[in-house]
Amino acid sequence: MNERPYIICHMLISPDGRTDGAFLKHPLSEKTRNYSDGIRLSYGCDAVISGSVSVAGTYASGYLEETPRTDMSFPRENRILPSDTGKYYIVIDLEGKVKYDRDYFENSKLPRSKVLSVLGEDVSDGYIAYLREMDIAYIFAGKKVLDTAKLLSLLKNDLGVERLLLTGGGTMNWTFLKAGSIDEINVVVLPVTDGGEKKTSLFERSAYCTDEGCVGFSIGNIQTCPGDGIWIKYIPVYER
Repeated sequence: MNERPYIICHMLISPDGRTDGAFLKHPLSEKTRNYSDGIRLSYGCDAVISGSVSVAGTYASGYLEETPRTDMSFPRENRILPSDTGKYYIVIDLEGKVKYDRDYFENSKLPRSKVLSVLGEDVSDGYIAYLREMDIAYIFAGKKVLDTAKLLSLLKNDLGVERLLLTGGGTMNWTFLKAGSIDEINVVVLPVTDGGEKKTSLFERSAYCTDEGCVGFSIGNIQTCPGDGIWIKYIPVYER
């Protein structure tokens, strides 16, 4: 535990366990959604971490249509840039695909945070050149598979991140959960569903994380939220 930040996973879901869909923006979810934003801020986390899919569809501008080209060659060395607020938004993007239009993210539920891209060592030099041009920080943690231990140790020891907020997607949540790295899971259930098919869920195995073993939870707290939502705090029970 001393070698990594304390990790809080916070997610909005529908009653049927989905994490994306029309239900998120439905008027009936507004009060609970706004309350959830306040919960997120109350954690006082130094950084937020998300997978590339989640970021590409929200804060970033999707994906690059083609890999940038360059004649330059870059060593696979971390490029950590200072944040003028001391906060970071960490994007897991091992293949180097996310398209950015700025090097800071900020909105009503996120304080101004410097973007830091987590790359795989096999990423193209063209994408590294692109990040450097955008003034985006980057670090390396694994090749095709995320090295969670290396990443979390670096965040703790090199960036001073003591508390880290994990916000999905489902693949990222499962990756950190199976690594035994999540300390608490806060699920806010909105009082709306859209019955959507093929939507992402809270935890999902990826092609690179096929372990079918289960992880159990104990309840830390349950309470109702404004707008008929429910806030459930779970504590993972890991088998040691």
